[in-house]
Parts: sequence; C-alpha cells; structure tokens
Amino acid sequence: MNTLAVIKLPEEWKRQGKSKQLLYYAFFSAIGIGLLYFIIQNQGTENLLASLKSVNYWWAIPIFFVSVFNNIIRSLRWLLLLKTLGHRPGLVKAFNALMFGYMVNYAIPRMGEITRCVALKKADHIPFKSAFGTVITERFIDVLSLLFVCIISVLWAYEEIAVFTLEYMVKPVLKVGLGWFNDIWMLLSIAVFILLFFVLMLWLFKGRIIKFIREKQIKSRFYEVWRGITSIRNVEKPSLFIIYTLLIWFNYFLSTYLWFFAFDIDASVKAGLVIMAMGSIAKSLPIQGGGLGAYHFIVAQAVVIFGFTHLQGNSLAIVNHGFQTVYQIGLGLIGMVYFAKK
Repeated sequence: MNTLAVIKLPEEWKRQGKSKQLLYYAFFSAIGIGLLYFIIQNQGTENLLASLKSVNYWWAIPIFFVSVFNNIIRSLRWLLLLKTLGHRPGLVKAFNALMFGYMVNYAIPRMGEITRCVALKKADHIPFKSAFGTVITERFIDVLSLLFVCIISVLWAYEEIAVFTLEYMVKPVLKVGLGWFNDIWMLLSIAVFILLFFVLMLWLFKGRIIKFIREKQIKSRFYEVWRGITSIRNVEKPSLFIIYTLLIWFNYFLSTYLWFFAFDIDASVKAGLVIMAMGSIAKSLPIQGGGLGAYHFIVAQAVVIFGFTHLQGNSLAIVNHGFQTVYQIGLGLIGMVYFAKK
C-alpha cells in the first residue's frame, strides 16, 4: 500500500471555531489591504494610472499561453503522483481540479488544496486522504524548489541586494532608532505593541498549540509528511517528474519576465529571477487575493534593487498580479462548472 493513502487530515481543521477563522483571515486581509493602500497613496493615483495606461497589454497573450502550459505541466506532475496510488483521473479532471483550487485560494488561502482533492473524490471516487497526500508531497517539492531558487537569486544578485539592504533598510532603521532612543514613551509604546501582537498570535493559534502539546503530534505529523514525501520513489518516471518541476519554475520565471517587455523595461535575466522569487514568497503568505498587498509591496521593492523606479515596480506588480487574478479565477470558474456538471 502506498504511504500517501494513509496521511490523515489535521483534526483542528474540522473543529476550529468559525469566529477564530474569521478573525485570522480578517487580520491578514487587513495587512494586505493596508500595504496596498500605502503603495497607492505613496505613489499617487494619477501617476499610477498614467503608468498603467502606457503598458503594452498585447504581451498578456503570450503570458496567458505560458500560464496555461504551466498549469498543464503541473497537472501532469500531479497525475504522476496519483498514478502511484492506482488512480488515473485524466488530464482534464486534474487540470480543472487544480484551477478550481487556485480560485478558492483567492478567498481562503490553503483551502484550494483541499478543494481540488474533494473535487476528484466527487467526480472520480478518488479517496480524499490519498489525493491530499499527493498534494502534501507537491507542496514540499515546491518549497524546496523555491528555497533553491532563492539561494541562487541571492548568490547571483548579492551586490545589488546588499546595496539595497544597506541604503533602504539598515540606514533608515538606525536613523529612526537613534531618534527614538531618548524618547522613553515611544520605546514603551513599541514594546506594548509587540507584546499585544504576540498575545494575539498566541490566542489565534492556542488551539493548535495546545493540541500539539497535549497529544504530542509534532513528531507524528512530521513523520506522516515524510512518509508522503518518500513515496516519490514509487513514481514510475522520476526523471519526468524532475523535468516537470524544472519546467514549472521556468514558466513561473517567463510569466514574470515577459511583463518587462510590456513596460519597455530593459531588465536582465538576473532581475527577473529575483523578482520571480520574491513574488513567489509573497504569494505563499496566508493573505487573501493571492497575497494581495504583500505581493505588490515586495515586488515593488525588488524592482528598485535593480535601479528601476518605485512607480515602475508598483505598476509591474499591479499588472502582473491583476492578470494572474483574472486568469486563475476565470479558469477556476470553468473548473467549478465542470465539476458541478459531474
């Protein structure tokens, strides 16, 4: 029996109170909206609109095909894992389930992974736990891949990142810190704010923390995930799995880099790689709307690293994120209708 089939869902996902869930999502949504508001206000609405009007949106056509091709490749990779369990739902079902899950993630982060497994269960009678085990494996591979991409990005763009960090992060923080050093009330206010933040985090996650401590599930959870990961050895064509993974990240890079041409920005491959990596990190944050706000803020800073303006960075982030939002929700709706008919 393949070990992916025995991975269990965390029980707290089923028993967590709705009020805490709402507060959890409201908290991170507020962060995203706050960052987006800061960007727009700081840049100026008129300047942003003028910049967005100058974009050559015809570049959205090749980016669309790159995105579709990437999701097909991701679906094929998922099918390789499902095949180890003896399930062959087919490319059409896997693709529609994937896009349906992406759409759900825009409303409730991480719920899309559950949604696509439920969709396959309803349409093709694939056990939920089995499908969910393959998703855990996929996510682990993606995290390792992103870590590898980040390491390459930092090593390749070390000089640019070091200069940016010193000029825009270290020096401003030191300047503000020295200005506040003699203001005891300001220091106390900051300390109280940090304390309240940690208390809020502990309160939001106290159920999970208590459950982990009481039932001693930390070790068993890691063991279950590890068993799912090691099941990759059962893939019939491991070389094909690796090729699919490389293609997925290459397409991620292309879908970011091609937007530079739409803005008539003469950016290097190095800049595209760094921006893609930082954008991927932003999208992985538990913020609704595909990292709304956080993605815009982080990508805008990444563009500045390579000598471009904040206006160019903000415009690039808005267009790229907006395109991916329309694309994933649009195909997600098609996937939802597909499974509704099933």
